[in-house]
Amino acid sequence: MANGIGLVPTENVSGSIVLFWGERKTGQKKRRDVCAFSYNSLGGKALKEHLDMRFKKGLLLAFCIVVPWLCLTANEKPTEVTLHGYIVDSACAFTKGLHKPISESCARQCAQAGSPLVVLSDAGDVYWPISEKMPAEGQNGKLMPFAGKRVTVTGRIYSRGGSKAIAIEKLE
Repeated sequence: MANGIGLVPTENVSGSIVLFWGERKTGQKKRRDVCAFSYNSLGGKALKEHLDMRFKKGLLLAFCIVVPWLCLTANEKPTEVTLHGYIVDSACAFTKGLHKPISESCARQCAQAGSPLVVLSDAGDVYWPISEKMPAEGQNGKLMPFAGKRVTVTGRIYSRGGSKAIAIEKLE
């Protein structure tokens, strides 16, 4: 029985491909088998066509799996929710592991320095505020009066790759 399978070029035979290698027992002896075929013995064109066909079948299989998955996830509609939490700067939300802001002035200073403000929910989830308009607009201006404060936010939630965003409709 072969215990290894692969397509690798051999050093000793020009234009050869090892199709399998391994050890097998014949009677009391272990015997090492290597089966190599040159391009010429298989016909270089036939081998290339065989490998091309296997690649095309693999590509078709991947296409048949990925396309339906993309169609299903693309049709997901945003969920309308109401969240309770705090408006904090994104750097502190991630690097400090905060459950509430250090202070209102700290959140405002970071936002004024360019750090995006985010919604940190009571559950500990971070929601990036986004605009549904095209071209998109920054949300710090809308959130600045609430920086560092406890808020109730109503909007549509979007998720992608583990990130969460909210298109804010109501902020109080």
